[in-house]
Amino acid sequence: MLDDRYYTYEILSIFKGRPDDQKDFVSEGVIAKFIDTFGVEDTETKQNIRNQTELLLDLHQVITASNLRAIIAKLNELLAAENLIPYREEKENLLVCIECIVDTFYDKVDDIEDPNMLDALSNTVFEGMNQLGDWTQKKAFIPACLLLVDMITEDTRASNINEAVRTFFANADVESIMSVFDKLGNRMKKEELMERYNDVFQPRAQQGQDIFDILYPLALADTRIGWLTSLIDSAQYQRALTKLEELRYKVDDNKRVVGALLAKVQQVPVKEKEKLYEAVNKMRCATDTELQTTLTSQLKNALTTEDISSQQVGFSTLQSATYLPATVKREISRHVVEWLCTLQPDASGQPLSVRSVLMNWRILPKPLQGDFMDFTFDKLINRGINIDNIRLGFEVLHGITPKPKFEDKEYSAYYEDTLARTESEGDAQTKSEFAEGLLRLKPTQVNKRNKDFWKKVDELKS
Repeated sequence: MLDDRYYTYEILSIFKGRPDDQKDFVSEGVIAKFIDTFGVEDTETKQNIRNQTELLLDLHQVITASNLRAIIAKLNELLAAENLIPYREEKENLLVCIECIVDTFYDKVDDIEDPNMLDALSNTVFEGMNQLGDWTQKKAFIPACLLLVDMITEDTRASNINEAVRTFFANADVESIMSVFDKLGNRMKKEELMERYNDVFQPRAQQGQDIFDILYPLALADTRIGWLTSLIDSAQYQRALTKLEELRYKVDDNKRVVGALLAKVQQVPVKEKEKLYEAVNKMRCATDTELQTTLTSQLKNALTTEDISSQQVGFSTLQSATYLPATVKREISRHVVEWLCTLQPDASGQPLSVRSVLMNWRILPKPLQGDFMDFTFDKLINRGINIDNIRLGFEVLHGITPKPKFEDKEYSAYYEDTLARTESEGDAQTKSEFAEGLLRLKPTQVNKRNKDFWKKVDELKS
């Protein structure tokens, strides 16, 4: 063992990185005398106190309970002295050294089972932080507070430190908060810190996109989804949509997010619904039957209202919902056709509702197609009350494949009624619209069965 006279930094540093030699040559007494050499002058030079701290950390295997008490007492003495003068970088440097010591000797402190060992140090850390009014300065104390709060046994003292940490996280700027996360030691992972103070971080994340963006990836999966769905439910839901787009709609729980989006869409004005539905479709309605049922119900409502803005939302959403199965699309079209058929001619001009049926025309069953064609010929064309409705009716006839033919048994009566309406029409512009609509339906070649009809149509334009 070294003689107790050999306790200087220069001598002890010879044993750095040599744990076996430390056990053979470095005694408790030598370490005690080395600790006693620490003074306020050492904190004046950053590297001095750093070097001394690093040496103690390297000697951790031979440091005894008695040495550890002396180290903590000495650090408390130096910090108390530093608290008496205005904030400076040297104080932050000393606090880093304190964090390193407390973190490295965490388990040894527990083993000592001395409930008062950290009382003085925790008081000094707490007092030093409270003396400062600037959050960017207070941040230097937070890592030490986070380590100490779990180690001190006195409830009031632990509560005070915990509240100081909470207050910091509730008020500090983004950069200061991130500096704390960056400095966290091994004893507390970032995810654990996020969970512990989630009730503080969540409202902050709701307040600004910058802090949301920084904290979001640090949180646990369930916490992230909680934040995201809460943001969707808030007045700032557009921020959630921005985040979803940034994440390329890949989140920890697609179903919860889509559920929140579908709930929110019911609460916003019509003009704001489309962006929410865009996200729903980007997430393929979370590939969930129940969620798709909810979306289907909402689309039915949007497409069976006379409000053109709602129809537009329903139409564009249905158009993008390529993931919906054919059975669901038929269900929506059936609902729309049944509603259209209940309308009187003066209300039948619902262009986007009509076009939503055309969108899925190929997969509709014949009886449903027949009902829609009856609506088109009867209410839009033959009893059409204005040029817009008549034009919409012919748009339907021109847009379906195959086009309805005069000689087809189910359509011949409709054609005859349309011709009769055209011939009796007194308004020249309306009559021209009918004539042009019919002529566009004329086949390239006529035959014995239809030539008389199309001859009459041709005469309308002469």
